[in-house]
Amino acid sequence: RDTWAEAPQRRMPSAASMRLLPSMNRSASKESVSSVRSSPIRRPSSQARKSCADSKSTTYKASSMTADEQKTLKSKRFLPRLVDRVQQIRLPKRGGQDEGVQLISGVDEVLFGTVSAAEAVRIAGLKPPQYLCYMISGAFGDMLQLLLDMILHFYFGIQDASLVWAMAYTMSIAFRHTTHRYLVFGNYVGGYWNSLLRMYGGYSIIIVLSTLFNMVVTKYGMIPHYVAWVITLLWTGIMSYCILKKLWSFTGGATSSTPVSSSSEEVVELVRSEV
Repeated sequence: RDTWAEAPQRRMPSAASMRLLPSMNRSASKESVSSVRSSPIRRPSSQARKSCADSKSTTYKASSMTADEQKTLKSKRFLPRLVDRVQQIRLPKRGGQDEGVQLISGVDEVLFGTVSAAEAVRIAGLKPPQYLCYMISGAFGDMLQLLLDMILHFYFGIQDASLVWAMAYTMSIAFRHTTHRYLVFGNYVGGYWNSLLRMYGGYSIIIVLSTLFNMVVTKYGMIPHYVAWVITLLWTGIMSYCILKKLWSFTGGATSSTPVSSSSEEVVELVRSEV
């Protein structure tokens, strides 16, 4: 064995070897570069090229899908599973029943089909009346209208109650149109934009009459702003239901009695199969 004094001397490189190190590093780097240059270029196999082409075609098909198909495809991730879980809930058994009554059904036909909740939904086996569904749909629209009314009145400082009523009512029509489609009347007859134009036409009559009524009760009856808002709202709901029930299916038969279309059934079955 080496002594403690001799061991560092054996491990320390000589001065000559130290001078050779830079030249050895340069030669090693040149050899590595030449080996990289001389190595053949690997081309992708036919299977890899085929998989790449398939992915491109899949991307093209996804980009060529319509907006409704893309919306349905995206909603498959979470919403159908949630709807399926809710529709599996059953009430406790009664009497000689083999199994409990389904709490709610038909929600998938509304969300992924073309029918309304008034047509397809059953709660504990009972069909809710169409006017009840209209009242629920109208309540959502009224809450939005009240919010817009308060923004115009308090934030923008518009003091004329009748003007605020007309502006807020007009801005809430598009939202009401959507809730009426899903809860009350079903699919848009003649397309979305034609149906929306008919909705604006029908509501324009209601807006004119309700604004005049609101003007009379606030300026001549000296009724406060939001008390007059509630009074005006009570009778306009019944009037708008009668008008919209005729206008919604103006270009076709009554939508409340039409069955689910074959395409709608296919979409519902496709979504159910994915769940």
